Amino acid sequence: SLKYDYDIDYKDYTGTTLNIYDHSQVKFWGLFFQEEITPIDILTFTLGGRFDWVDYETKRFKHNTSGDRSFDKFSPKFSVLYRLTKDLNLFGNVSRAFNPPSSHRLFTWGSANPDLGPEEATSYELGLKGLFFDKFSLNLSGYFMDVEDEITSETIGGVTKFYNTGKTEHKGIELESSFWLTSRLNAFFNANFQEAKFVEYKSGTTVYDNRWLSHVPKRTFAFGLNYEEPFGITYNLSGNYRSDSYADNANRYVIPSRIIWDTRLDFKRQFKGIDFGIYGGIRNLFDKKYYEYRSSTDGRIYPAYPRNYIVGFKVSKEF
Repeated sequence: SLKYDYDIDYKDYTGTTLNIYDHSQVKFWGLFFQEEITPIDILTFTLGGRFDWVDYETKRFKHNTSGDRSFDKFSPKFSVLYRLTKDLNLFGNVSRAFNPPSSHRLFTWGSANPDLGPEEATSYELGLKGLFFDKFSLNLSGYFMDVEDEITSETIGGVTKFYNTGKTEHKGIELESSFWLTSRLNAFFNANFQEAKFVEYKSGTTVYDNRWLSHVPKRTFAFGLNYEEPFGITYNLSGNYRSDSYADNANRYVIPSRIIWDTRLDFKRQFKGIDFGIYGGIRNLFDKKYYEYRSSTDGRIYPAYPRNYIVGFKVSKEF
């Protein structure tokens, strides 16, 4: 696969004068493979891997500087699926992941750091998924992930920049469930109980070992109802809960928990092989006052969106 973003200009206006501060070219290459092996009917092994290469070229006109960085990495994956019954499966996987820094974090943001390296992770997952009584679906899994060089922002000497940390550790339990109340009405509940902490990270004279990563809540829940009509109408009402999290790596400032409700109505029809759809919705249905970002240097808060509305249409065709 190839993704090539070119001629990306970062602009703003001073009065009526247009300023172009930065120009970036970013190229992504990805080559991947996957093979399934089923030695017996109840057991399937999956072997896979991916090679990624990314190249950044940035010209900063305001500062008369330029930057050129590239990264590449091979990431293998192995998984196994064991069929306990026709509708109940055990699964597990081990994988490596590679996440290069964005061009913003390398060159163009005010807190950019051209010396950033990529994040690399090793993850392990074990879980159970199944369908019960043809009405209730369940996917339950536990995971553990070691991350090397995780990217985080830190203020040192009054200057905020992005840095690679030493090591972080992520672990948790994930639950996805769905229950058909009727042939048209479906209730769902998803949960994530997680812990993400620094294992080895020192910034200046401050040691962050065993402190929580910023903006990582201990619990998140999503729940709601979906209603589907056979002639193309779908209605959704959903709630989203997020527990307290920290705004900074030192764990001084807290972002409080909140519940946000959204609702949406979709209408889809097909005409001469083309799918047409229109939709409308309300986000933050009850106009909850909350914030998801808080300054890590002085604790100032930045309010999130109040009640807002969306409307749109979609046209698609399969070939």
